[in-house]
Amino acid sequence: MDTVRNRIKAVLEAVEQMIYSDRQPVISVKIAKADYHFEEEFHREGKDFRDFGRNETWGELDQHYFFLADVAIPEQMEGHTVRAVLNTGATDIWNTDNPQIMAYVNGRFAATLDMNHQFIILSEHAKAGETYELAFLCVFQCVCRHVYRYEFLPPGAGSLPGRGGGTLL
Repeated sequence: MDTVRNRIKAVLEAVEQMIYSDRQPVISVKIAKADYHFEEEFHREGKDFRDFGRNETWGELDQHYFFLADVAIPEQMEGHTVRAVLNTGATDIWNTDNPQIMAYVNGRFAATLDMNHQFIILSEHAKAGETYELAFLCVFQCVCRHVYRYEFLPPGAGSLPGRGGGTLL
């Protein structure tokens, strides 16, 4: 049974790479400790943000964090639907145990995210050069290792039916 499961997993991973093409990572992500309370609006003022490196380890028992990134729509995304996708990269229990992420776009609450809900639509008809402030309040009750992956994914020949459009991942 494991042989069949492994083959199916390999095919799914290959197809996943073809859903979106031309990935462009967001280079600058910041992190700040946060309190756990819901607010309709996000304000970066008064928070102690610092640069957060790719593959950096973070997390403390019952500690919460804001992640912040300012992104601009590239020229090739002009006129396309653009999604912001947050994927922790975790493959262990984290995704099922602690799915509590609140997403803010341009200071306004936009969605909650978890392992089954990983994207929000930034624009149905994106304009090149338009910028978005993305903030994520991540709530955890365990010590976690976070691997972030944010990339622009414009539509391309490799897109699957119904999955076209640009994406910030």
